[in-house]
Amino acid sequence: MIPCRQVCLITDDEILNPNIPDLPSKKERAKATSELTSIEPPPDAAPRHIGGGRVRHKFFKYSKSPVEYRSVSELENHVNNVDLKTLHWMHRNHPGWDKEPKTVDLSTEKLICCYSDIYRHNFPVDKQGQVWVVDFDHAGVLPASFMSFALDLRFKDPLPPALRAALIPNVERTKNLRAMQKAFRIMQMAVDEFGLSIVPDYEPP
Repeated sequence: MIPCRQVCLITDDEILNPNIPDLPSKKERAKATSELTSIEPPPDAAPRHIGGGRVRHKFFKYSKSPVEYRSVSELENHVNNVDLKTLHWMHRNHPGWDKEPKTVDLSTEKLICCYSDIYRHNFPVDKQGQVWVVDFDHAGVLPASFMSFALDLRFKDPLPPALRAALIPNVERTKNLRAMQKAFRIMQMAVDEFGLSIVPDYEPP
């Protein structure tokens, strides 16, 4: 168990504890999310799952990145190359296609503890009113834009924008959102390794 100021983290084995019967309000869930995102990753951290290895986040197809990233720039290049490769194909096959690529810029963003599965059942409340956090399958170290994307995904009990702004001030609505949404839609339809040709040393299986 890892203690926080107002939130306690528990393992999957403890989820069925009869002393944790309730679900949180949206306000409690927003406060818990703020606590999680305020945890400082190690200074030399790269984008990864909280337990190490490939990123687990709903942004990626099957909620898992196709490779491990050694740096933020590799992650940024992968996201941007998804749209660049799509537009290259469109320009080649549809003369007159004049749309410009949408790109993300993660170079100035802080790496944070990103908990992207904010479904209310992952924040049970015990009989003493203590909020707990469970299920860290979709937790990791990522640029803040990925937490912003998760909050905007409108999937399973989304938090209202006004509540997010008031209670999760360390995660602003990212300027990269539209580019990430476009890359997300493409990746859900493409093969797993789509867009990885500029990630060094990557070889398709």
